[in-house]
Amino acid sequence: MQKCRIVTYLLAALIVLSFVGCGNNTATTKPSDVPTESPTIEIPEDDLVLVEDHYDFMTQSKVYTRPAMKTEDRRLESLTLSMDDGFFFCLTTDAEIATEFVNTQRTLLRYLKDHGVEIRKLSYYAVDYDDSFSDSEGNRAYIALSHIKSYRQVLATLHALWGDYSDYGYVFHVANAVAEQLGWQTAPVDEVDQATLDTFFAQNPVALNLVYPCFTTTYADEATVRNCYALSRQIFEKIDMEQALAQSIDEQLGVFRGLVDAYAQEISAVFSRQQNGFAYYGELLPLKIMTRYALLVIDYDYKDFYSADWEAAGDYTLDYFSDYQSIIETATLLDEEVSSAVALFNLEEEAGIVIINWMNAESAVSKSGKAQFNGMYYNATPPTAYITQINAYLHEYAHHLQHLLSPTLKECWQSQAFCELIRARDYYSQYAIKRACSTIERYIEMFEYFAGHAYQQGMDDYFELYDIFTYIYDDYSLAYLTGRNPINSFTHYILDLYGEETTYEVMLFPETVEDITGKTWDVLEAEWVQYIKDKFAGKEIPEWTAEFS
Repeated sequence: MQKCRIVTYLLAALIVLSFVGCGNNTATTKPSDVPTESPTIEIPEDDLVLVEDHYDFMTQSKVYTRPAMKTEDRRLESLTLSMDDGFFFCLTTDAEIATEFVNTQRTLLRYLKDHGVEIRKLSYYAVDYDDSFSDSEGNRAYIALSHIKSYRQVLATLHALWGDYSDYGYVFHVANAVAEQLGWQTAPVDEVDQATLDTFFAQNPVALNLVYPCFTTTYADEATVRNCYALSRQIFEKIDMEQALAQSIDEQLGVFRGLVDAYAQEISAVFSRQQNGFAYYGELLPLKIMTRYALLVIDYDYKDFYSADWEAAGDYTLDYFSDYQSIIETATLLDEEVSSAVALFNLEEEAGIVIINWMNAESAVSKSGKAQFNGMYYNATPPTAYITQINAYLHEYAHHLQHLLSPTLKECWQSQAFCELIRARDYYSQYAIKRACSTIERYIEMFEYFAGHAYQQGMDDYFELYDIFTYIYDDYSLAYLTGRNPINSFTHYILDLYGEETTYEVMLFPETVEDITGKTWDVLEAEWVQYIKDKFAGKEIPEWTAEFS
């Protein structure tokens, strides 16, 4: 029997939801977002030679996909060029425009190289949409033609060289300083008096992370944006940039973060550094959050399916990605829960990265034909999940674990049972059911009537509710996609009989059930059906449940 270290994990959603299946867009930093003075850091120009060459471009026609916007494929002609400085793809047929882009990018690369930055041979895409920054995955940088000879061109290039998830507060000011030295357009940054800065960060210590969401009015108010820019510049100006650029980005960020930590101590701010990385590519592209085992991709204006109803009732705790604080808190919790699920089966070395997409209604319709669905997982390269409800994420991630642990297990109810069991201690799933059974009067009465006590948060009462709904709706079908109530009820029965470790084992390897339990699946299923009927025998079924049947 395969040994599984047991730490049962996350589940979710209100009981009346349909069964979880197997299976972007944030705002760019607008001018109003950037508070009005260039950095004063001086970087020696050395003997930088500006490039002013003309080139013999190749004309290439192909379908180009806008980064992370899979619905916007376009067949375009581009002028392309390959040289020692990199590969250049200019989505235009105007050779003059292409030449200007190549020359400005080569000028930037030579400047960075002359100042000690390690330059790799990357692909540089000149594009005609303004909300493009970079997409360093695959060693690519996307640079808007309207951003040529600006700090944004430097920012996109540095993110491609250093990683999209490098601290925005630091990379932004490096980009601005380099643009100033090149005589390019810089971004203004407001002056903020020290007392205002100290008061703000003492009261808002989470903002000391200085991650991207703190720097845009999409996720923060104007005062927060202004203060974060001002503080990151103040910290930046304490660094010797001539020496810093010759170091690795990790060394540079180490110095920057050390200065931030010192400032936090100075103002007595209780500050815990965020371990997850945040990247952002523009107004029509999603926010990306890199955690230990998952890349979270958040559509602009993502809204959990139930958030609107719960907010109307005065419950705002489900505003998962609306502001920088909720983004940081949510990402931290998701990271911890996924990491615990990985550790549960000792898969730290094999887990890799799974992409988890939180889709807004428009993206969901494009993907599935409907605005709301629980989740879809694709065992692809890389493994990818699409969801519209936050409490479906760990179920879909569990399919990745299932494929690692039992590669031959096909789509079956046991696979779903395994994923639901992993999800059974998910904060968001527990929260959803606890909220229903502690704030909605008819659910409160129903649970107390059938269970004999008030709902208590935890795995036992969580699964108890599935027992109740299985009995109420007289539904004992362990169907792959539609049997969520009976599957969780049956899992509850197996858990009580054999414990968590054995339950994981037989769900992952259904063919072993008779060797492990001494019974076939048919026998176990028949015994479970009788158990539920006996457990609630004589209990009247509330009339209101008919509307959900």
